[in-house]
Amino acid sequence: PGVFTSLEAMLESGLHAVHVLLPPHLHMSAASTILDRGCHVFLEKPMGLNSEECAALVEVAAARGLKLGVNHNFLFLPAYERLRRDAADGTLGALDQVTINWLYPLPLIQFGPFNNWILREPRNLFFEIGPHLVAFVIDLVGPLDRTQTDVFAPIDLPGGSRVYRRWHVHGARGGVAVDLNLSVKPGFADRSIVVRGHAATAKCDFDRDLYCRDEPSGHGLLFDNYFTARNLARQIAANARSNLFKSLACTLRNAPGANPFGASIENSVRGFYAGLGASLDRRLDGSFGVEVIAACERITRLCAFEPAPDAATDWTTGPPLRQPTVLVIGGTGFIGKHLVRALTQRGLGVRAATRGLSSARIALAGLPVEL
Repeated sequence: PGVFTSLEAMLESGLHAVHVLLPPHLHMSAASTILDRGCHVFLEKPMGLNSEECAALVEVAAARGLKLGVNHNFLFLPAYERLRRDAADGTLGALDQVTINWLYPLPLIQFGPFNNWILREPRNLFFEIGPHLVAFVIDLVGPLDRTQTDVFAPIDLPGGSRVYRRWHVHGARGGVAVDLNLSVKPGFADRSIVVRGHAATAKCDFDRDLYCRDEPSGHGLLFDNYFTARNLARQIAANARSNLFKSLACTLRNAPGANPFGASIENSVRGFYAGLGASLDRRLDGSFGVEVIAACERITRLCAFEPAPDAATDWTTGPPLRQPTVLVIGGTGFIGKHLVRALTQRGLGVRAATRGLSSARIALAGLPVEL
């Protein structure tokens, strides 16, 4: 019912709760303003970039009697809920190893815009994606007692930033070893969690909302391989059929559960509002978000980042050669930037229309063009 040109004007309309989906470095100031006006806040992950600031915000919310939630949405995916339950009730036995994979291409690295917040500093990539992985760890075993981090496969991007495409984090909590594998290189996607216990191994493919548990069949050495493999196949097939029917039904109703990501978002949002009248689920509570950010800080502090060799390059455009007579719409696109270059080489005055000036300066650096 309302469209506003500023956060302050929006808050004057008498809202009950506000969702904050701004770039991460703007979360703290926006959330603080919202809490000051007496509204509940639901922050998209990452909660923030500094755990001390995040903790202070939790205290402000508590003092004002307001709820401060953080959306770690994958924690509410049905397949993960089953894994979480089996890990907590002893079905898997005492936990020994938790391995979490996020092997998923990041189109920004290939196509830009290269001034996106995620690409501005090497640590930003982990603060954008890493909270998903860290949230799983803290929910399953708690904060790690010790941590080791290795980053590799760097790539230098237009604009002078360097991005590390592979991250490996190894740690432990008590007797449980933890490995996080993050890759944004092109390749087949694998976003999954494998938990090994003394009684069984469980796998959650949170990209597809699939869960299966591998455990002894009790049929002896001769037949165990057959029966355990058959049991796994049956679990996956049943899960796949259920997901298909749910996706079809939600698609026909235009409901969020048509895909796993939409379902996890819907469950997380519903959980937040259900907790406004009582207490928030721990996975949504601001204090949980503080633990996640503190872990991300520890992980990124251990990284040996090196500056990009062309970081000092002047990524700007010059004035047009003459009064512009050619307008290029989408001048920073795949075809547009080549067209702009060809036109300026012919000595023409060129004006380019772009959605973002800073990204255009990177895409058309060195060319005499008006943006």
